[in-house]
Amino acid sequence: MGIFEQLSSPEAWQAFLAYKRDMRHLTRKEDAELEQFIREEGYRPVVSAAASGAFPIPELKLIRKSGSSAKRAVYLYPYPENTVLKLMTFLLLRKYDAVFPDSLFSFRVRCGVNKAIRRLLSFPGIGKMYSYKADIRDYFNSIPVERLIPLMEETFGEEPECLALLSRLLRDRRVLDCGSVVERDKGVMAGTPFAVLLANLYLVALDREMEARGILYARYSDDIILFTGDAASRDRAGAFVEETLRQAGLSVNPEKRVTTDPGEPWSFLGIRYEQGEVDISRVSSGKLKAKIRRRARALKRWQVRKGATDEQAVKAFIRAMNRKFFNADSSNELTWARWYFPLLTTDRTLHEVDLFLQAHLRALYSGRNRKKNYTFTYAQMKALGYVSLRHEWYRYRADKAGYFPGTEG
Repeated sequence: MGIFEQLSSPEAWQAFLAYKRDMRHLTRKEDAELEQFIREEGYRPVVSAAASGAFPIPELKLIRKSGSSAKRAVYLYPYPENTVLKLMTFLLLRKYDAVFPDSLFSFRVRCGVNKAIRRLLSFPGIGKMYSYKADIRDYFNSIPVERLIPLMEETFGEEPECLALLSRLLRDRRVLDCGSVVERDKGVMAGTPFAVLLANLYLVALDREMEARGILYARYSDDIILFTGDAASRDRAGAFVEETLRQAGLSVNPEKRVTTDPGEPWSFLGIRYEQGEVDISRVSSGKLKAKIRRRARALKRWQVRKGATDEQAVKAFIRAMNRKFFNADSSNELTWARWYFPLLTTDRTLHEVDLFLQAHLRALYSGRNRKKNYTFTYAQMKALGYVSLRHEWYRYRADKAGYFPGTEG
């Protein structure tokens, strides 16, 4: 059975739901919505319409980047169409996983950030190497569609219906912008389910070439890092990457291009390595602190608007942070207990974030009076549900097999 046919198969949908539940990718609300969608066979009219060439126009949304005033364009399809595209992408990623080299770690089977970092750290003498890191500017939305489609035809030729649908959606320049239909170049449309698959595919030739050259290299979607034994080789490899991107119609963010010499710290995918020590990167911890600060301000406004007590506001704050850190009823891909705990060798940044969060909990509970803040004790925080990142990390290290995030040890 082809992938497009599986989109009408109840068995395929049930397997998809089981996978999502097993991986804890769904909030309770998302789980209920998907279960209802499958039970009512909401996918059938979508698949039927897609087969005849009908599909709605995506809506353009401008989303503020984390910790920045800049905004990025994302594209959203209605829930039924988006959900069908999710299953199609899920099946395509699994069928064609072998197409991608081992140096590509984004959105693959049994792959991801943890594996990428472990592969780099396992390389002998990584601390004595020269590194180059680059971030591709607006990668998803900058991919030239007419250059991508021949790669899609070469790769997905066995799935003509999926290929035809994706090609049709990519070539349609129409989007809904504030209720009006406009035309714009949109690449593979960041925010759509299939964008991750096509972003993997577009630079697969670069990934293969770097492997063929014997360079220690890793790519996670639009993030690239490589290591060499000397500065000249590093500079040549970095120049090759940038020239390859230029020829592909892409460019790097100059402010995010970083080179390091032996002994200097390097960061990749939220992880910082320095002198054999693995910690959370300063960029990632900075972004999290900014989120903590914004959440505290938002909850203070909510407290005033609703007339809520200090304790109610603090409880809401703790619940939000526990979802962020420990995936308690959350589909957040940056859950720290899963993303960072297996890689860290120090509690330095975890302790720093703990203290930062505790200060904002005290401020939320007591207002701006700093002397009064410390009447709200650590024991009181714990009684309201607060869980220390640092203590959780030590629990994880003590019993990795039996550890469950965010529970009392």
